[in-house]
This record gives sequence, C-alpha cells and structure tokens, in this order.
Amino acid sequence: MTLLSNQNKKMLKFVFLLLIFFVFLILCNYYLESSSIEERYDSIIVKTAERHSVSWQMIKAIIRQESHFHANAKGGVGEIGLMQITIGAARDWEKKKHTRKHTRYELFNPELNLEIGTWYYARALKQWKKKKFSEIYALAQYNAGRKNLLRWTKNMKHDTNPIKKIGFPSTRNYVKRVMNFYHSYLKKQPNI
Repeated sequence: MTLLSNQNKKMLKFVFLLLIFFVFLILCNYYLESSSIEERYDSIIVKTAERHSVSWQMIKAIIRQESHFHANAKGGVGEIGLMQITIGAARDWEKKKHTRKHTRYELFNPELNLEIGTWYYARALKQWKKKKFSEIYALAQYNAGRKNLLRWTKNMKHDTNPIKKIGFPSTRNYVKRVMNFYHSYLKKQPNI
C-alpha cells in the first residue's frame, strides 16, 4: 500500500511541476505579446499622425487608452476598433472627405480606423489651438463631444487647466490617463 502511495505522490509531484511549467509558458507568452502589441501599429500611427500634423505619441496614447491596441475592440455604446471611433465620427469624416459610407465592419480596419480617429482628434486640436491646454481640450472633446466641452469651459479663463472643469469624472480620468501615456511615449522611439 505504501508503494502505491509513493507512486501516487511522485505522479502528483510530476503533474504539479508540469502545471507550473505550463503556467510559466503562458505568462511568458502573455508578457511577450503584450510588450509587442504596443508596437504592432507604430508605422501606421506615425504615418497617419504626420499626415494630420499631430503627435504620433498622442495618437498612440489615445489608442492605448481606448482599445489597448486591440483592433477588434468594441465599446459599450458602439465605439469601434483601435481608436474607438463612433459611426457619427465616421460619417463626419466621410462627408468632409467626400467618400462613400463605410460599413461598420470596414471601420474595424486599423488603417481606416486610425485615419478617422486621427482626423477627428486633429480637428478638435485645431479648434482649440489658441488655448494654452489645447491637447487637454482636444482629448476631452474626443471623449465626451464638443457640446459637453463647451458647457464645461463656459466662462473659463484661458490660462486655467481645464481638467478640473470637466464635468464627467470618466472624461476627467480619461484625459489624465491619456496624458500620462503621452508623456511616457515622448521618451520612446517608434518601432518602425
């Protein structure tokens, strides 16, 4: 009986070590994939940002916050893809660019999604370019819409940091996180 018991103990020990080994492999794979996923779209991020005269670091920061670099990401209220664009933003872009309407499925395409999202951010940035904190205004508008931003900043002084005036805590946190990511990307080079 003890011989069988010793065999069982050895078998359990072997299975336990095998399980630890597989967990280790899964964790290694996760780490390698998560470190490379942030660099997967660098070349199209840089090209698209340059075309729209905006910082590639800001676009990358927006993507990190919006979808964590998952091209098939879907938001809670219909946002799509890497930059979590809305159908409304896509229609605005199509109208401005005199192009055909794209299907919801097509909007998941990373190049198209980046083009529309970057255009949308660049448009917001241009609208606020005379303000000291133009990036913050543009990010708040990107996240919550122009009408909300105008309501929050009504009667605000030009030199005041608008983060405190953002009426939605989720948008306030969004802007803070994107700005933190942006500052971390300023220290890095794109992987192109």
